[in-house]
Amino acid sequence: MNKTWVSAFGFIILMVTAVAWTAPVPDTGQMKCYNDKGDVITCPSLGQAIYGQNANYSINPISYTNYDYNTGGIRLSSPENGVTLNSLIPTLIYDTASDVGCKSANIYLGTVPHSSTFGGWSIVACRCSDKIVSWSNRIPSTTYYWQVEINGENYGLSDEWSFTTGSNGVILPAPVMISPKNDIYVSGEVIAEWQPVNGALQFQVNVRKEDGSGIAMITSDTTANITDWIDPGYHYEWFVQARNSYAWGTESVHEKFNTINNFFLSVTPQYQTVSKEAGTKSFRVSNTGTGTMHWTAAVTSGNSWLSITSGSSGSNSGTINCSFTANTDTSARAGTIRVTAPGATGSPVDVSVTQAAEITKCTATIDANLSMHIPLLSHLIPYWGAPSYTVDLVYAYNSSYPTMIIFKLTQVAVAQSGVYMCDPSTLADNFTIHIPDALLPDGITRMWLDLTYSQALSANGVCFYVSNYGVGSK
Repeated sequence: MNKTWVSAFGFIILMVTAVAWTAPVPDTGQMKCYNDKGDVITCPSLGQAIYGQNANYSINPISYTNYDYNTGGIRLSSPENGVTLNSLIPTLIYDTASDVGCKSANIYLGTVPHSSTFGGWSIVACRCSDKIVSWSNRIPSTTYYWQVEINGENYGLSDEWSFTTGSNGVILPAPVMISPKNDIYVSGEVIAEWQPVNGALQFQVNVRKEDGSGIAMITSDTTANITDWIDPGYHYEWFVQARNSYAWGTESVHEKFNTINNFFLSVTPQYQTVSKEAGTKSFRVSNTGTGTMHWTAAVTSGNSWLSITSGSSGSNSGTINCSFTANTDTSARAGTIRVTAPGATGSPVDVSVTQAAEITKCTATIDANLSMHIPLLSHLIPYWGAPSYTVDLVYAYNSSYPTMIIFKLTQVAVAQSGVYMCDPSTLADNFTIHIPDALLPDGITRMWLDLTYSQALSANGVCFYVSNYGVGSK
């Protein structure tokens, strides 16, 4: 009986062997031959030594499929499905097949199966093949489920894997901060530094602005060059965490520092003078430094007649356009526009618009050629029937008296009779003229003047010199 069984078994082996030898020779598609130095050589011919190696097979190349990828073209690698970790910070590793046309991917991660609900899952946008590091600790002793979705020429969804976090590891203490701290001001290259932590493998450095925006990095050192992360003219806070293989440790104290700005606010011109009529003017804003300077503009005085029509905010360079109504008052008026650029040197800047007053029938005027016109000159002590006059004078330089301001009379005429609701200029018995209101060539500035007659200066015409004056009306 035993002999029969052995004979039958041997026959089966022979049959299997015979079938095996009739199968096609496996081929990886390798078509070149190499020597022991790795150089390409001519493949051996039939009968030569080592003939018959892979490169000599002449059948059609065999194609291979990596069955690690699922039907969506996605392969999950780590953590292994169903594993229990001794860590709260697992690194998720996956990749996608080259022929699926992936352009972007999302990782879904949650504590309930993704296939049952989409609620409570975090979504991280990432690359088609990636290694996602945990920037924060997961919940201890908790099962997480994760899945990868790809978008591109084809849509794909990976299998759903799970892992369970550990619970018995050591949480490292907070690093001790060295610099910058204590709300100091920094400029140029900025190096963040902290003390080492025993058992730390890496450190996570976080730098944030007051609005919460910021950036983080992971390093194995106890210093980090954060110069490229910070902008001039801002208030920052920063902190560090150390990690071991189990988890991220306790956050350090949140230290604060300020960056010195590199931008400078300039607004030109600093003031504008305009006529009493309605009109428009503009101011030019610019950043004479570097960086991006944000600014705003607002009318802070004169709102009843002055307004900004465009350019109330901008970045770096811009134009503020303003308009103003007609001035019907007998006094000039000024309005102010304040330009503010947070963190900029020179901020805020106040610029002004000064508008001329309505000219009365009694206002004397001095033009750019220093010709003076007095529209109404009356006797200081009038007598019955005494007329009033219109008087024109012109500035007359006298080299013998270079410091004196001298005006020469050029024309006198009797003024038209009528009622004047204003204070006229007056002529005293000693031929001194008092001008209570004179408007200068800028159309804004008003002065009062006393002109005193001088016989010594009047050799070539009647001349008066300025004996007293002041700013404003009198």
